[in-house]
Amino acid sequence: MNWLWENTATYDFAVAEHNFNVLAGYTSQKERTEFQSVTAANFPNDLVQTINAGTVTGGTSTASEWAIQSYLGRVNYNFRNKYFYRPVSGGMAVRGSAATINGAIFHRFRRDG
Repeated sequence: MNWLWENTATYDFAVAEHNFNVLAGYTSQKERTEFQSVTAANFPNDLVQTINAGTVTGGTSTASEWAIQSYLGRVNYNFRNKYFYRPVSGGMAVRGSAATINGAIFHRFRRDG
């Protein structure tokens, strides 16, 4: 099972001749993988295709799970629709991961690109 949830909102406003475009967002993603395997021997013949027709000799079962969430934002600015400031790179992001054993850990980092 894998799911991804993304939400963004934009807001445009002006103060005198200063124009702003603000973007804010939240993303969350989670994945869970499960695997089962059973082995058997001593089947009556090669035509039998069900595992319960033989003697079960072993089996395994594993599961793994991870999740991540992010908050994002951007501000574009212009003055008199003539002088523009749009961030090309940089900025700050906050991400949290629940892939650790002891709970969620959040990190702040600069993003490049």
